[in-house]
Amino acid sequence: MKFSSESRDGITIERVHLTRATYNYAEEFKRILNKDIADNKLNIIVSLSGCKYMDSTFLGTLVSTSKTLQNKGGSLKISNLHSETLVLFKITGMMRIFNIYKNVDEAVASYKNLVD
Repeated sequence: MKFSSESRDGITIERVHLTRATYNYAEEFKRILNKDIADNKLNIIVSLSGCKYMDSTFLGTLVSTSKTLQNKGGSLKISNLHSETLVLFKITGMMRIFNIYKNVDEAVASYKNLVD
C-alpha cells in the first residue's frame, strides 16, 4: 500500500507509505489530493513518517495542493517528517511554506485551535 486515508474530526489525513516519494508516485498522490479537494475536504494533513527521500516532483505536488487549498480557504499541514526529509525541507525553504508537526495528533489539534 502506497497511500492511505482517514478522517478525524472533519480533517482528512493522507498517509504516504513510501520510503522514496518520487515522480513515479507524484501523479497518483496528486489525484488523491485533488479528489479530496473536489469532495470539499479542505483541511488536509499529509503524514510522511516513513518517507526518507522526496524528489522535486513529489514536493511540487505538495506545494501546488497547498496553494489550491489556501485559495479555497483550507490548508495543508505536514506531520511526521523523517529526519532526512526534514533536512530537504530546511534546505529548500519549505519550512516557511508548510506548517509542520511532530505527529498527526499535534496537526489535528492545530486545526481545533483555529476553531476555538
